Formats: sequence, structure tokens, C-alpha cells
Amino acid sequence: MRPLCLLLLTFFTLTATAGVKYFAPGDTLNLPNINALEVRVLAPSPKPGKTSEWSICWPGTQITLHIDARNAWDEVTALPPTITLTAMGQTATVPKAGGKGDLHTVSIEWEGSSNSAKICMGNKERLRVMQLDSLPRPAGPVTLAGNASAVDLMLSTDDNLPPPPLNPLPSLAHWTLLDYESSKSNIQLGGEYHLGLLPTASGYDIIYLGGATICASIWQEGMRKGRLTKAGFENFFLLEWLNATGAPLYGRHYATLDPAQGLLTLQFPHYNTSLRFALSPTPH
Repeated sequence: MRPLCLLLLTFFTLTATAGVKYFAPGDTLNLPNINALEVRVLAPSPKPGKTSEWSICWPGTQITLHIDARNAWDEVTALPPTITLTAMGQTATVPKAGGKGDLHTVSIEWEGSSNSAKICMGNKERLRVMQLDSLPRPAGPVTLAGNASAVDLMLSTDDNLPPPPLNPLPSLAHWTLLDYESSKSNIQLGGEYHLGLLPTASGYDIIYLGGATICASIWQEGMRKGRLTKAGFENFFLLEWLNATGAPLYGRHYATLDPAQGLLTLQFPHYNTSLRFALSPTPH
């Protein structure tokens, strides 16, 4: 049984003046004041005896993770795959990058106004993998290549230098935790969350706005907490939710949205758990 932990873990270390912005693969970036970039992807389980790789790319730059499981014979006796990261002609071995089918988190942090940067990786903990004397900051489209799908792509900017608009987080109404029910003793609630619903073509993105008490220092306003996808019935949605490591939560989950009553209900049948959020009259 996988425990349900209702919070999103990230490793984005931001200064007090930094602002977090989301971008989608292929978005064009041209900001002079980017100080950090984080990419979180869900990579497939390494296949014993096989190799695979995926890359983060922008003009003039490619950062590639190569996963080598050729020493693994089967799922029981397999050795951990060898993972290496290559950037700007340098290669480093990654000591830990998540388990089978787990989330891979790559963060890049530049030093001051220079192009000197450190690259870190990790899941439950972040480890420095590489220090580069010169790594160009993103300008132009940022894309992912290879066999991994993006969960979140974020960057931080120094707000002391006013950037041009980039996917700004719009004014969102607060949905605040009202109550929850659970028959499981291993449920861990990460705080009395404030959430926002950001409309998409297929439903809504669930955006974290505040309220975390567990690992509160690593939460940043604007991070994606989940997704609601229309399911063919009015105000009924399929729910995607991220667990403590940021990976999609196991099982099928559902949500109902009652605008008239101002109630959002998240249902996790696999865990016999439901959460209710009430619409706050104060917009964010």
C-alpha cells in the first residue's frame, strides 16, 4: 500500500526576491534575469539490459541524462542502473536519481549575473552533480527530448530586474481546505491548503497558493498540485494528484466541482479518503 501524502515536494531554492513562473515545453524564453531553472519529468522504468536517455534543450545547450541498465538481468536481481549526466562537454555520474519509474528532478542555479552554474539532481534529496564555469541561460524555446514526459517546468527570476510577461499567474480565487474524511491511518495531510483552479482546454490545473505546514519552506506559490480533466458529466472530473515525491499518485481519483455551493471535493477511493475545499470570497 502506498501512503498518501497530500503535498508536492520540490527542490527549488529561491531567494526572497525571486519569483516562480511556469512554462511549457516549447515556450520561448528571453529573460536577462533568470537565476534558476527546474525540470521535473516522469521517466519510464529502466528496462534490464537496455539503455535510454532524455534531454533538456534550449538553443546552444543540451543537458542529457543517460540511463544504462545493461548490467541488470531481471527485475529481482537487477543492479541499479548507471545514470550519467552530460552538459557542455562534461560528464558526471549521478549517485541517485529516483527509483523505477520515479520522478527525475534536475535543477540548474546560476551564480549572480555570471553564467557559472551548478546542476543538481534528486528526488527525496537533491545532490550536486556538476559545476560549470559557463552555461548559457535559456533564450529561445526550451524543449524536452527522449523518453520522458514533463510533470513541471519552472524557472525563477530576480524580481529586482523587471522581466517581460511570461505565463504570469493570473488572479485566482482561493479554495481553502474545509474538511476531510479518511479510514486509513497512514494518511498524511500536508497542511490546510489554499488552492487555485487555472482553466485549461481540458479542465483545470490545480495551483498551490499557500497553507503548507509540512515541508513548508520548500513550497512556492504557483506550483502545480494536480489537474482536473473533464469526464463527460457536468462538474465531474478525473483527478491527477502529486504525492510527496512529486510523482503522480497511484490509483484512479475523481473530483466534483459545485460552483453554486462553492465546494470542490477531491476523492481518493483507493485510500478511502476525500477532501473538501470551500471557495473563499477573497481572490488571490
